[in-house]
Amino acid sequence: MAIHPTCRRVAAALLLALAPSAVLAEPVHVLAAGSLRLAFGAIIARWQALHPESPVTMENGPAGWLRERIEKGQPYDVYASAALAHAQTLSRAGLAGPAVLFARNNMCALVKAGTPVTSDTVLALLLAPSTRVATSTPKSDPGGDYAWELFRRLDVEHPGAYAALTARAQQRYGGPPDPQRPSPPSSAALIAAGDIDMALGYCSGMRQGAGSALKSVALPALAPVADYGLAVAPQAGPAAAAFALFVLSPAGQRVLEEHGFHSVGLPANE
Repeated sequence: MAIHPTCRRVAAALLLALAPSAVLAEPVHVLAAGSLRLAFGAIIARWQALHPESPVTMENGPAGWLRERIEKGQPYDVYASAALAHAQTLSRAGLAGPAVLFARNNMCALVKAGTPVTSDTVLALLLAPSTRVATSTPKSDPGGDYAWELFRRLDVEHPGAYAALTARAQQRYGGPPDPQRPSPPSSAALIAAGDIDMALGYCSGMRQGAGSALKSVALPALAPVADYGLAVAPQAGPAAAAFALFVLSPAGQRVLEEHGFHSVGLPANE
C-alpha cells in the first residue's frame, strides 16, 4: 500500500527530531575581561578542535562594565572576570552559579625601553611628581581598581601618595565602550606618542604589547595580585558548564600560562 505524502513528511520530521542533529548547537556565549581576549581566544580554539559540535562565541570588555550589563539583563552563558569579586557579586545576586578562581595575574609598569628602572626602583619613579602615569578606569575595569589599591598601599609608607597619585593618574583605557567615540589608544601607543611616561596594567598584557621600544617592569610584592573569577549563568546549558570546566582543566590552564597568567589548576609536577 502506498504511503500518503503527508504521512511521509510527518515521519521524516519525526526521524529528524529523534536522530543526532547535524546542525551545530546554540553557541555558548562568553563575556570575558579584555585582558583575556588572546588567552581565551586560544582556549576557545582548542575547545572547538575537540568539540566542533559545541561552538563558543566571546565578547570582551572591561569586567566591571560586563558585570553591570549582566545585572541589567544581558544574556550570557559564562562570565570570566579579572576580579573574582565581580563573579562573586553575580553569584550572591542569583545571576550566576558559584564563582571560582581560575587564574592570577601580576601588575606591571610599561615604560620606554631606555628608561633606567627596575622592579626595585619602579615605585620611586611612579611616586615622582613629574612622572605622567596612565591607568585603567576604576569600577569599570578591575585593572583600575588594582592600581588604586596600589596607591592606597603606597600611602601607608608615603603619606599623601594616594591623593597625589589619584589626582595625577590619567584614566586612559578600560572605560565603558562609547560608540560615539573611537577606541582609546593602547598604553603602548600612549607611551610611543610621548603622552605618558608609564602605564600600569597586567603583566600578561604588558608582556605582549611591549615590543622592542618598550619594556615591562614587574611591580614589587607591595602591588596587589589580580584574582580572576569564572561563573556560569543559572540558565546556561550543559555545554557552558563543560566549557567552564575546560578552562579549569590542565589543558585550559596551560593555555593561560602560555599567555602570561598564573594558573591555579595545574598538577604540582608541571
